[in-house]
Amino acid sequence: MKRRRVGPGKTTVKTGNIRSDLPQRPLADEMVDLLLERSGLRIERIVSSGQVTPEGQWYDQETDEWVLVVEGAAPHRWRRDRP
Repeated sequence: MKRRRVGPGKTTVKTGNIRSDLPQRPLADEMVDLLLERSGLRIERIVSSGQVTPEGQWYDQETDEWVLVVEGAAPHRWRRDRP
């Protein structure tokens, strides 16, 4: 992926194929690439090879999230489903 500056505030944007530069082997931790960040918006590419929150632990965060699964599957429980 390449970085380029765009727009009036010269925001840095990472461009290219979202499936490029993928690891050849499973990783111990997720790989996170920041693609774009602006006020109130952050777009990341997160490559996961099966990492999960431990059973009985609830993963909570301050920000909203929209997820696109490009390949594979990602089961998800919503707050209303929390035990």
